[in-house]
Amino acid sequence: MSGDLFFHIAGQSEFSERRPWYIRDGLAYMNWNEFAFFDYANVIGLHSRVGRDFNLSNKVGINADVGLAAYLFKTDVDTDNSDSFGLSPVFSISLFYRIINK
Repeated sequence: MSGDLFFHIAGQSEFSERRPWYIRDGLAYMNWNEFAFFDYANVIGLHSRVGRDFNLSNKVGINADVGLAAYLFKTDVDTDNSDSFGLSPVFSISLFYRIINK
C-alpha cells in the first residue's frame, strides 16, 4: 500500500498542459510474508524520485522514474529482528490513462 505526490516541474508536452518532468515523493507499507525470496517481511519507507511522462496521445501515456527509498522500519523474515533504517534504489515504469485532460 502506498501514497504518492507528484510535483510537475518542467518541460512541455504536445498532448497535455501538464509539464512532463516531475518529482515524486511517497510513503509505502509492504507486507511480504507470503513471498519467500524477500529478506524482509514488513517494510515502511519513504521514497523520492525524478521522472518523466511520455504522452502517447491526449489520454494515454507512460511514465518512468528513478530515485531512492529510505526504509524506516524493516522486520527480518527468519528472525523477526527489526532494523530501523536502510537505503535502496527504486524505479518504476507505468502506463496511465488520463480521465480528465488538462
